[in-house]
Amino acid sequence: MMFGFLRFLIALVVNETLGPIISTIIYMFKDISVFIAIWIIVLSGFTMISIITFQDVNEINLFGKALAFYIQASFGNYDLEIFDVYLETDREILREIGIFLVLFYVFINMLILLNIVIAMMADTYVMMTSVR
Repeated sequence: MMFGFLRFLIALVVNETLGPIISTIIYMFKDISVFIAIWIIVLSGFTMISIITFQDVNEINLFGKALAFYIQASFGNYDLEIFDVYLETDREILREIGIFLVLFYVFINMLILLNIVIAMMADTYVMMTSVR
């Protein structure tokens, strides 16, 4: 069903009015796919670091749990109290490292990666409008 819609969009490219808009949307889908690839690499890196470093934290000690935690953190839903496991232990520094890691991920994700995708889409839009 979806591929039929894509064929319909490609058929509209020849239309004089809708053609440039459809071409821009197709190029922006390419930008979004590049962004998603970069985001998956960053997400996988932070997930693996968390699995290796924080094996005592039940919420992120397995790949699926850590992946779900960082995906939720991407949307602003993160709980820094999960690192309270390290309070009153000889490894209390891991609590601060964990909090820093999550906040650093949120910073990277929200500010840098989203600005990259906005810049890529703006560049695509400028490229497509200059073609006209």
